[in-house]
Amino acid sequence: MAVLSSRALHEQLSIIMGALTKAAVAEICEVLDEGYAVLQMEISRSHKENEDLRKKLHLIESIVVRGSLGRVKAAVEPELVPVAEGEQRAETPQQHRDGDGGDTADSTGGGVVVVREEVT
Repeated sequence: MAVLSSRALHEQLSIIMGALTKAAVAEICEVLDEGYAVLQMEISRSHKENEDLRKKLHLIESIVVRGSLGRVKAAVEPELVPVAEGEQRAETPQQHRDGDGGDTADSTGGGVVVVREEVT
């Protein structure tokens, strides 16, 4: 067998190391690409979830605003509540504003209505 010279041994080691380095770099790049893709999917999912939560928050805020406006409106405007059977009717007819701005008695011939006003 022929003994390789130092120079030839260096060349062979250099070729082997080059091939191993290229393979390692390719494998590392593949792992990084997979990790990057997973992170991109996670970021996209997170952005979509944040947007969905933002929409739900706006919806809830609008419901709360409408609800608080309803309470303010109920405090300003009397609420009409039908009288339950067996309850006594108020002695005087309920007053309400007519179109001219004056007070007129409630003269509806239908069911009895009690006016209840909330005080906040």
